[in-house]
Amino acid sequence: MSPLDYSKFGTFFDKVIRDYHGDDSGDKKHITDWSVDEGIDYDVKKLGQEELSMRVRVGRNLLGFSLPGDMNKDERIKFEQKMLPAFDQLKEKYGGQVHSLTPDFGDDGSNPT
Repeated sequence: MSPLDYSKFGTFFDKVIRDYHGDDSGDKKHITDWSVDEGIDYDVKKLGQEELSMRVRVGRNLLGFSLPGDMNKDERIKFEQKMLPAFDQLKEKYGGQVHSLTPDFGDDGSNPT
């Protein structure tokens, strides 16, 4: 549950990941392309689909924080406070809502979401 776990158990994790992805050689590389080219319209309604709901699950670690399963309430609050500006940008550009797992921020006041 901590970033050091991968280093500590890397030999095990590497084999499991290669087996899962069918990559005996370890040569496959995942390429992430988050570019949003201007002029591309991602409105699914224009494609004949209904509005959809999307859930974003934090499955990886954010530098300085434990993985979600190892976070206590205080760390989860700090994590969410750090992410609020990113959520605001996503809401501004795409709409939607944020539904928090932390209804209040304890000593830091109420949660704006």
